[in-house]
Amino acid sequence: MQRNGAQFRRPYPDRAFSRPDRKGRVLIESSDPCVAWANEDTLLAAGYDVAVCWGPVPDGGTPCPLITGGRCLLAEDADVIVQSFAVGEREVFPILRTIRDQFPTKPLIVETPATSRAKYGELDGCVLELPIDPQDLVAAVDRLHARSQIEGS
Repeated sequence: MQRNGAQFRRPYPDRAFSRPDRKGRVLIESSDPCVAWANEDTLLAAGYDVAVCWGPVPDGGTPCPLITGGRCLLAEDADVIVQSFAVGEREVFPILRTIRDQFPTKPLIVETPATSRAKYGELDGCVLELPIDPQDLVAAVDRLHARSQIEGS
């Protein structure tokens, strides 16, 4: 994948959050580079440290540890997870269920078409309907991050 002329191949790094001066850590899970980069830019501008996961099987990479029985250190380190996979639900639901099982109190935002909204209600997360307004994304992350900080104290 390329962005601004740079080649990006990001397999699942051990730790990707690098800016402790930011107000919180957000993991963006998206198989669509345009969506991932737009969300990343929006949340960076809002003051968050952001890491991106490219999906269940990134181009040329290894399968997601959450679907192979492993640990995802990105999800572990994140304060909030934003999930926006363009792959089929067959691949998405196991990841979301594993996130919920491993991190039951971790704030989770799922971006989905309006027609799929009801399917995600059981996951106890915030569901945003596509297309996402950047201000709505920031508001949801701010709200869930603040709530997690209060509950985690």
